Order: sequence, then structure tokens, then C-alpha cells
Amino acid sequence: MSTYTSTRRSFLKASLAAGAFPFISGCHFFGGALKGKDLVNVAMIGVGARGLENLDSFTRTKRCRFVAFADTEMRGEWTLKARQKYPTVPCYEDFRVLLDKHAHELDAVIVSTPDFSHFTACMAAMQAGLSVYTEKPMGNSFREIEIMMAMAKKNPQLVTQMGNQGHSLANYYQAKEMAAKGMLNGVNKVVAHMNWARRWHKWNGSVKEMFPAGEAVPADLAFDLWLSQRPERPYNKNYIHGDWRCFYEYGNGALGDWGAHTFDTAWEFLNLGLPEKISVINMKGWTPVVFPMSSALAFHFPARSKEMPACDLEWWEGIGNFPELPQGFDTGVKGDTPSIGGVQQAKVAALNPGREIYFADGCAYQGASHGAELVSCNGEKLPSVKGQVREGADTLEHAINFLEAVKGTTKATSPFEVAGPLSQVMTLGCIAQKLNTNLSFDREAKRFVGADADAANLLLEGPAPRKGWEGFYRV
Repeated sequence: MSTYTSTRRSFLKASLAAGAFPFISGCHFFGGALKGKDLVNVAMIGVGARGLENLDSFTRTKRCRFVAFADTEMRGEWTLKARQKYPTVPCYEDFRVLLDKHAHELDAVIVSTPDFSHFTACMAAMQAGLSVYTEKPMGNSFREIEIMMAMAKKNPQLVTQMGNQGHSLANYYQAKEMAAKGMLNGVNKVVAHMNWARRWHKWNGSVKEMFPAGEAVPADLAFDLWLSQRPERPYNKNYIHGDWRCFYEYGNGALGDWGAHTFDTAWEFLNLGLPEKISVINMKGWTPVVFPMSSALAFHFPARSKEMPACDLEWWEGIGNFPELPQGFDTGVKGDTPSIGGVQQAKVAALNPGREIYFADGCAYQGASHGAELVSCNGEKLPSVKGQVREGADTLEHAINFLEAVKGTTKATSPFEVAGPLSQVMTLGCIAQKLNTNLSFDREAKRFVGADADAANLLLEGPAPRKGWEGFYRV
């Protein structure tokens, strides 16, 4: 009997009695046990949209075998392509049922659900003794990410990875080399930006509260399971199919979506950690439930050493809400930005997603998102890893890195111990956006202090879990 089965059996019986049932297709034969660790047995939780893209990436590695799929729309059009591609793989609406039935066959789980439900799927997998790859950001709330990190630390034999693909591409290895050579010493500001139109812009700041009741749940959606640990709420079509990212309760906005692709390596190799203050530079189209039409934030980090002075990390989002660019900035630098999740604007935007790194002596570097290398704005030649590792936004290398780590041949480049604090920085920014105010943060206590601390600390915790989902909050 698996660890998951032994600890969750009564919980699942209660869930099934309440109407959570598996949707099963195909057979349960997968060719026997893992042979010499040539293939990693994986389950996919979330196989529509981004999940389908991850399914493709992991398929292309030729290093894994798909044991089972779970998705809350497993009987609908949303997951049809995945089911057609793998018609013999068993499919379930409830990932808890999948794990109860298949944990003993699995080595790892791939999580591609909405931001808020990364937490429950990842915790369930780790409770079952399985390695985890999850989409970014790691979680929707600071506290939930803290619990995920604690669970990973308690189980060091498990491999964890967050899906910021740049950590297995040229961006990561160049930054690592530059840091080792001291070439990032003296950085006092990092600016990151993503200024394309987002899903919530269609509402132009008009959504002031969560949508009321009035819509019937589609027959092919298990909406109660979709809500996972979040509070019960009437169904509305504006919550699902990617629109969840619009709402603080379900998503982490543009910051959670793109921060991990723009300032991730600068944050890691500058050893920034958690900020001591978050300031609102500008904010337009604010509402308490949906992300603003545009905003800019400044995260203030203290000095880490003589070589690493106090540093500001600025985040700019929203159409036309551009930061001031450094002298010598080259608008012709290739963006290397992927066309994933329906995004098609990489070559036509006035300013593509990316980052600029400033030094106290006036020097500046620039780089696009994901795997793109940094270049100097003053013509200085920087170390390059071109020809050694892939560039751009290829998703394959990160999937390979994770699977090889599970097999024990390498280490994951974005494990929870690294990706967790990075994701927490983004959640702190989301809290500043939701409250539309400047905030002070105690890095040691991991609590807000000063003005607006009470309201901010409630958001730090996130919503209380629904009855029946509390077990995922225990390490």
C-alpha cells in the first residue's frame, strides 16, 4: 500500500461519497516496472492549455512514461487533444483519486493547474513520496509556498522543480558564470517589465467584486474540484480557462506569470532574498479583486555584502507603462520570447518582456526574457555560453533537467529551495497591488510591519482552506 493510500484513504472515501468520482479511459497496462531508470513514470495533473504544452515537452524528452492524467475538465474539449494523443492512459477528474490508484507506479508528478491549485497538487504528490515539477509561480499565497518549501526540505530525496525554463537555458548558465567571476558585484538596481495586454484589460477596471451566482456549471467541468482548497463560490465562466489569472484569489497576475522569466536569475545570483520594503511607483485601473490595468512596483533589498550593495528591483507592467531605459539600450536585441499560452506579440511590441541590470558606476546590461543572454549597453563583451546550451525559450531542456534529476544523474536547476523565495517575492508584490499601498516587511520574521500590516498579513496567509482540504497544510 502506498504512503498516499495509507494516509489519505478515509479522506478519499469522504470525497467520493460527496460526489468526486474518477473518469477512466483506456487500460492500466504500462509495460512493467522502470528498467534501469531509462524512463521515469509520471502523472500529469492538468492536461489542457499549458498542461498540453508541458505534455508535449515531456513527450519530446523521450525520458518518461505517462501513467495517468488528471484534470477537472477531463470529459470536455479542454482536454480532448491530450486524450486523443494518449488514448490508453487512465484519466481522472480528481488528482487525489489518481494518486490513490497509481502512486505505487509513479516516480514523479507534473502539475499544470491554475496558480492557486499548484499547492494542493504538489503537496499531495510529495505526501505520496513523489518528485514534483510544477508550473510557475509555485503557489498563490506566501504561506502556501512556505509550506511547500518545508515539505521539500523534510523530504530531500524528492526532486522538485518550478517551470521557469530559463533556468536550464543560456540565461541561467551565463548569469551563474558572471556571478562566479564577480561580474555582478556592484549592481544596485534591476528593472523587469512585461507590458503586453493581459486578460483583465478587457474589463478596464470595472470588476469591483467577485461575480455573483447565476450560471450553471458545464456538464464537463467538476467545478467543486477546480476550486480545490479555495472557498466555495458560485460558478462563473470568467474564472476558468486562463481567466483565473485575473483574480487575486486564484492567480498571481502578470508579476507571477512573468517575474520568473525576467528577473529570476538576477534575483538568484544577486542573493537578494526577501525584500524589506515594497513601494508603489504607479497604479492605474485598481480594483480589490482583479489586477490593475497597469502598475509599477519597487522592491527594496538591503546590502548583502561589501560587493553587493542595497538593491532595488523594479517591476513594470501594463500597456504603455514603460520604465526609463538605460543609455545605449538596443531595441534590436532579439526577444527570444515564446509564443505560449496564446501569446503572439513577441515581435510587434514596443518593448518586449525583459530586464535591465544597473551598476553603481553607471554601467548597464540588458536582456530579454526566458533563456536570453545578457548583453552590455556600452559595448562591453560579456561571457557567453552560446553553442554550449540552448538559448531562447525552449521548454525541452528544463523538462530534461527535471527527469535526469529524478533519475539521479544531475541536480534540478530550479528546486523549491530556490524557486520558493522567488515566488514569495512575487506574492508580496501582488499584496502591494491588491492593497495599493507601500509596505514594510520583516525579512527574518516573514511578516509585514508598520502601516497596513494587519491587512497585509491576512493576505500573506491567504484564504483558509475549505473543509476536507486542511490535510495538505500539514508537513
